Amino acid sequence: WLWDLFPGGKERQFLYRREELQGAFRFFVLSQEQPAASAIFDVQTRPFAPTLSAGQTLRFNLRANPTVCKNGKRHDLLMEAKRQRKTQGDSQD
Repeated sequence: WLWDLFPGGKERQFLYRREELQGAFRFFVLSQEQPAASAIFDVQTRPFAPTLSAGQTLRFNLRANPTVCKNGKRHDLLMEAKRQRKTQGDSQD
């Protein structure tokens, strides 16, 4: 869905954040490319050109999804660990 806004065929070349407000979701996307028009989203854009200074302190939140690569494909690290435990006969989650 968000990927459809950037149909260049490349791997994801954008960062996004999802926020919920009164039961509705809002997505903030940072990309070097302009998003395509969408029938699903009300796309609103504005330039992002922060002025940074030496010594300035910035804060941000990061949500990371650790992965492992097997046979050229990425897999969720936690699900891979659970799968390994299951195949080793450990049924604890």
